Amino acid sequence: MDSFEARVYLTKQLSSLTPSKQAAQQCAKFLLKHKELQDDLYSVILESLDAADLNIRINIFQFLEELIVYCQHDSQKPYISSIIKDMKLILTKILPPKPDTVSCETRLLTNLHAAYTILVNISRSCKFTNLKEYKAKYGSNLLTDMDRNRIELQLQFDEKPLYTDKDLPESIDGQLDCAWEFLLEKRRQSQYERLFIDKHHIQSPTEPLQDTFAKTRKQLLARIEADRERQKRGKENLWQINRENGSITEFDLVYDTFHQFDIIEDKPLIDEINELYDNSKYGTPRRPQPNKRFRR
Repeated sequence: MDSFEARVYLTKQLSSLTPSKQAAQQCAKFLLKHKELQDDLYSVILESLDAADLNIRINIFQFLEELIVYCQHDSQKPYISSIIKDMKLILTKILPPKPDTVSCETRLLTNLHAAYTILVNISRSCKFTNLKEYKAKYGSNLLTDMDRNRIELQLQFDEKPLYTDKDLPESIDGQLDCAWEFLLEKRRQSQYERLFIDKHHIQSPTEPLQDTFAKTRKQLLARIEADRERQKRGKENLWQINRENGSITEFDLVYDTFHQFDIIEDKPLIDEINELYDNSKYGTPRRPQPNKRFRR
């Protein structure tokens, strides 16, 4: 497959990407298979983010999470440096600014929580050292006294400084810091606008949104299903325990904790175990035998 065919195929896949794990993995495998074309294919991802609606954009971000996981198992680790370097840019596309023509009652923070969850997973995959600190900040109240004064004066949140271009650091941690700082500011904007609406009793907007952000009934239902799928995927990982390097398994812990049976002191227990063994093997009760089969 040449570069043009690969671009056409990937564009088609991303334009109709669903939130399912299988769809994300399929695209990730395709990009990893054609990693020699990573410059061309990565540009397709950014172009697809610009062309897609908000629902597809968050699905593409979820796919990038799967792509990073797949690429980390490759010796060359393709795509990862490009994705991390443009992480803030990607977030600005997933959480776009509100156009000046849109009414002040309209909020464009639909993807905020999903973007937070995905960024946490990406940061964890990249072993981001400041992840715990940023998670704590995200769950806290980020409003300042100046924000509350502006709300009293009925002044809208100024989000334009968030979308100005700034020089990015070269380290992965520094680039993730920039992405997290942007996400925290969007979280602060969400808290600001929520308090603004509650305090001044703002009604829901009555005028339709622009075509870029307008949602049909079909898109709304698709978004509900997508959020349900993402929530289900999040619950699948709740039982997992992230063990530190050098930790021992549960079996080794139990094996090292209990001492070897003493033939005299533990004879009743040994006889019972041997009897259970005989019953399971021969099907009929037999008299307990000396400890011949039970070994440490």
